Amino acid sequence: MLQMKALQMIQGLTRHINLTDHTSPIIPCILRVLEPANGKLRTLAMETMCSLIAQLGPEFVHFIPAIKKVRVSWLNNWKYMTNSH
Repeated sequence: MLQMKALQMIQGLTRHINLTDHTSPIIPCILRVLEPANGKLRTLAMETMCSLIAQLGPEFVHFIPAIKKVRVSWLNNWKYMTNSH
């Protein structure tokens, strides 16, 4: 599935290069994948989002309003809650 490959690529890139300057277009794309996703795709999207959160650090705060607009159940995900503090 193309979405899974794209998420895997983004997650892999966060381990090797700084994507901070490219996060603005990436996060909305992940949010669009997350809402209808389930199972492995949702887990991979959450892991990718967590990788970006870890890389952004305090700068992630700028993206919280966009995330709050998305009504999905994944906000209680342990990794999300742990990495967004």
